[in-house]
Formats: sequence, C-alpha cells, structure tokens
Amino acid sequence: MPGTIHTAVAAIREGGGHAVGVLGDVHSEDDVTRLVETAVAEFGGAVDVVVNNASASTPAAA
Repeated sequence: MPGTIHTAVAAIREGGGHAVGVLGDVHSEDDVTRLVETAVAEFGGAVDVVVNNASASTPAAA
C-alpha cells in the first residue's frame, strides 16, 4: 500500500539504510516503551535518530 510505514521502511532498506517501522500511539506509555525497546533491540542499543510522525487534526469551519 503506497504511503505506509511499510513502504517507507522498504525504500530506506532498498537504498542501503537500516530502518524499522513500529506502529504505536505516542499518548500511550506502553506503546512508547515498546517503540523504544524495539528500536534498541533492532539497532543493538544504539539509536541515533527517531522519527515521530504523529499528527492530529480537528475539523473546523473555513
């Protein structure tokens, strides 16, 4: 599916990079803990960059 976390990770890996995609809710302490644990496990304890692509929008009249 275009534009998903999976396509982003695939593109990074195809370009020779190392990436892991983890879905989670940054409002959830359990999810954030899981995100960090996954990154540390995947990268051997060294995490240089974390991209938090979270957003929210509220509909409003124009």
